[in-house]
Amino acid sequence: MRLLDLVLGGNGNWNAADPDEALLAIDDIWLEAQVVSLLSVPGADVAAVLLDLRSAMQIDTGGAGLLVARGRVTAAIEGASGTGTLPTVLPVVSSAISDVGGRKSALLETFPSGALSLSGSRLEGYVCDVPGMPDVPPDMTEPGWSWMSSAIPQWNSECEVLAFSVR
Repeated sequence: MRLLDLVLGGNGNWNAADPDEALLAIDDIWLEAQVVSLLSVPGADVAAVLLDLRSAMQIDTGGAGLLVARGRVTAAIEGASGTGTLPTVLPVVSSAISDVGGRKSALLETFPSGALSLSGSRLEGYVCDVPGMPDVPPDMTEPGWSWMSSAIPQWNSECEVLAFSVR
């Protein structure tokens, strides 16, 4: 199964351990993860954030993470622009999950500035192993993509779900 399949399917056809409610319950659980990409699929009413978890402080398994919003989805990146060349990925310096009026939301504040938010009627979190990905992430402050594309998780990366949470 690919990471993208989890986003597009999301039907639970995987062999994972028991659900890990902490993924969507503890503030800053995604601290120091690296935001790799944001994907929005309007026709499917789904949006997702792909994360590199190898430097995450509170998650010690897996190399890739996903936050997925489904149903009445909104997704936004705020204040991430700046001068000069931005890093290839953005480190998460704060994360919060909320549930207000039936809308589940995830807010990831990133360095050097900015925030990424997802919300929908359903929020899912995944921790995945990506076979063949190095244990240590590359130097992600260097500009460019092609030289490190095999060293970070991507939407088409094969994966095994290690933990998940649904809210």
